[in-house]
Amino acid sequence: MEQIANLLQNTLTPTDSIRKQAEAELTTLRESPEKRQQLNACLLEILRLASMPAGIRQAAAIFLQNSIAAQWNVESEFPLTDNEKDVLRSSILETVFLTDRKVRSALTWSITKIAECDFPKNWPGALSIIKAKLELRDAQVNQIAFAVIIALLCKYDSHTGLTHEIVPELIKVNQELAGAALVALEQATASSDFTTAELGTNVFYHLCKLDFSDEIEQTLPRWMKAFHTFLQYPENKSTRTLKAAAIDAVNLFLCKYSEDFEKYKDHFIPIIWKLLCDDHEESDDRIKISGLEFLSTVAKSSFWETLASEETLRHIFEQVVIRNIFARPYEIDRITEDAVQFIRTDIEGSNAETRRRAACNLASAMSSGKLEKLGRPVVTAVIQSLLSVAYGDISKHWLEMDAALCLIFSLSVKREQTSLNNAFVSDALCNLEEVYQRFVAPELSTQATDHIVLKADALKFVCHFRCNFPTDMLVDLLCLSGNWIFHENRVVAIYAAHCVDQIFSMSHLPFREIFPANKAVGLASNILTALEAHSPADSDRIAKSLSRISQVFRGNLMEMNSRVVALVEKQLKSALQNEVDTAYMHYLHESLGYILTKQNVMEIQAQLFDVLIAVLHQNVESLVPYVLQILAQCIRVSEGSYERPLLLTTAVLDAQFYSNRQYVPSVVLFTSTVFRHYRAEYTDEYIPLALALFDQLAFVKPLDHEGFALLGGLVDSWSFDVIRSNLGRILQTICRRLSAAKTNKFVKNLVIWMSRCVLVLQSHTQEGVNVFLQQVEQIQTGLLEMLLRNVWLPSLEWFVHKEDRELVITAMIGLLLGSESLVANRALWTECLVALCRLIQKNSNTPPKESQTESAGKELQTLKSHTLSSCQFLRAVCVRDEPSGVFLHQFKSFAASRNEAVIEAIKGLPPAVRDFIGLGA
Repeated sequence: MEQIANLLQNTLTPTDSIRKQAEAELTTLRESPEKRQQLNACLLEILRLASMPAGIRQAAAIFLQNSIAAQWNVESEFPLTDNEKDVLRSSILETVFLTDRKVRSALTWSITKIAECDFPKNWPGALSIIKAKLELRDAQVNQIAFAVIIALLCKYDSHTGLTHEIVPELIKVNQELAGAALVALEQATASSDFTTAELGTNVFYHLCKLDFSDEIEQTLPRWMKAFHTFLQYPENKSTRTLKAAAIDAVNLFLCKYSEDFEKYKDHFIPIIWKLLCDDHEESDDRIKISGLEFLSTVAKSSFWETLASEETLRHIFEQVVIRNIFARPYEIDRITEDAVQFIRTDIEGSNAETRRRAACNLASAMSSGKLEKLGRPVVTAVIQSLLSVAYGDISKHWLEMDAALCLIFSLSVKREQTSLNNAFVSDALCNLEEVYQRFVAPELSTQATDHIVLKADALKFVCHFRCNFPTDMLVDLLCLSGNWIFHENRVVAIYAAHCVDQIFSMSHLPFREIFPANKAVGLASNILTALEAHSPADSDRIAKSLSRISQVFRGNLMEMNSRVVALVEKQLKSALQNEVDTAYMHYLHESLGYILTKQNVMEIQAQLFDVLIAVLHQNVESLVPYVLQILAQCIRVSEGSYERPLLLTTAVLDAQFYSNRQYVPSVVLFTSTVFRHYRAEYTDEYIPLALALFDQLAFVKPLDHEGFALLGGLVDSWSFDVIRSNLGRILQTICRRLSAAKTNKFVKNLVIWMSRCVLVLQSHTQEGVNVFLQQVEQIQTGLLEMLLRNVWLPSLEWFVHKEDRELVITAMIGLLLGSESLVANRALWTECLVALCRLIQKNSNTPPKESQTESAGKELQTLKSHTLSSCQFLRAVCVRDEPSGVFLHQFKSFAASRNEAVIEAIKGLPPAVRDFIGLGA
């Protein structure tokens, strides 16, 4: 045990080498079947020893927690044996009652992980142990027992519905523990043991979250009496979290069992309402939030009539909602002292646990649903009253203006829209034009910054209601917002940049026509000034606005190019020494990708090439994908006349380099671009390396789609002879992967690639289809039929995007009607043709424009994957004509054949297919 204790002590040392050595030794012991059981026994003994230093005990608890997480599942690399699990299960429950709070936290997490796999089937003794502990009637033991019960019940949190397997488990938990837990809660209530009472309340919350058995229903009056008692305790530091927990428990009970709540509503609604109306110091936020959420639930429940009078609603708005929406001093200070946190809670959706958010939710609940007819006029009147006061003297009544705008922003959101980047539309809550003329325009036009919050509100108003402004006003707003981008207050600067970004994201507007070029240059200059003056740490939104304006105006910002390039160079050099903000660098590289043109690529790369190579040489993981994409963009815009990146191809296609999976998408992009834009005499030597990359990717499930993206780029670029000479090897790799594992994603990408391959071969020669069919059959007799029956045909329903579907349709037309080879297998040919006709019919019924994913989601996805929209690989267009027309034309030519097999195959088509084609009976 002494050796293990010393190793745990060494894991706490700041000396890197000693810490890593200790961690490695402990990991080796954990992975050794011979030594693991002794290690776990030592860890448990260390946890039980009160004389052991607290740091070592905490380290032991965390190491044991990590071991259980890594090894409990039978599919893990070094799974625990059943005997080892039995020892840990029986020991950990006893140990948790002997430890201090910090150690207990790690152990209860471990209990949850064990319960997920083993409770209750393989851990039947757990309930009896906990019940026995509760029956000791010891306050300290009760606290721990409640914490353990919650840890066990957390197993069920991920279940959205109660299955037949889960219900008996819950009934058993309730029967074993509910009564004992209630007695312990009543004991804590009688002795004013607030900590134990809060934990007991949380136990009820978890039981309620899952379901009730008869055991709980029979004792409901006693639970509710305890919660009502808690809410009557005097307001002080000790009772606040207990009161909030009690309100949360009652609120959840109301949500799930509104009929059962009927007998308790007259007890809880008045007392919680009173708590909300009482004035307390700022530290009781949690009570206010819980109370506001409870009233929101009442407003949306079958008890909405409790609030259904104009006087009641007005009173709640004036005494509860508005009071909690008004900004408090610490929130106001945050705009200057902690800009990052202010932005998170104000526009990024991290305000779930704030009074403002809860008050806005209550306002929404009271002005919608059954209460809409009564509540909507009341909230509109409240907003108008606040605005009227503010208009009298905004500098004096700025809090009223801020509160009114907070309500307007919250209540004008279309509830089906979830993205913060959506534009919102007002619904008669206020006169938008009046707010703009009397507040927004003057606030953004004046340099006075007495109340920074108002400046932020004005910019938020522009961003939220941008779709409501006429085009000429948007032009003015872009200029007004742009003037604040380099303001010294970071919130104002970032909100201004966000406005610019969101207005320019309105893709239906022709900004290159309606926004003068000189103003675009001035706006870009302001953005660059802000980026040059501040560190990347909190400038990602400003960098994003540069990316957006670069995307819109591209070549019209030529005079800004040198500043963009200088900024990129500066930040890349800094990144070679220090870590930088990933989002900031993403948008900076995005901007660079947009401004690259054939005219400036040589000049820009002359300045950047050395630092780009330095990033690759030092293997800066966060930047390598961006560097490869920028180099690929240079190749593309120069149309292969820029030769320096070609020299990097061997290094990029080195297996050790792309073994880092984060690099793979950019390696594929770079390689595809090299083959597309350089002449064959320069790229032929890289073909074996490119195919070796595909061989690797084909067997890596998360990246196999990248392998097909690579093949698509290669096939588009290769000559007919190169395709024919390498197609066999590619198909062999694909067959090996199909034999090893076949996922829907792999099959879908395989069919798309085969379709592209067929069409590219057809574009080279009329015999392209026959070449493809021959290559497939040379691999293995019957392979073609297997691919069509088991891969191609079953996947046809998966192609939901019109572009993919039309590619597959056109390729199938070529396979079935461009060659007579398949007709020899009449049954297969008929089956394929029937499927093709169905797909053509489905495609004809699909609207030309399909719904697109929200841009906000796309931006998050590209940020996560380091993918630059400005550097996307442009694939060759394989489908130029409407597929149904191509099909009918091809079929007419095919039917003119004098081949007896073709004639018989057509005669044997089902009547529905013949009618679809127009052949008649």
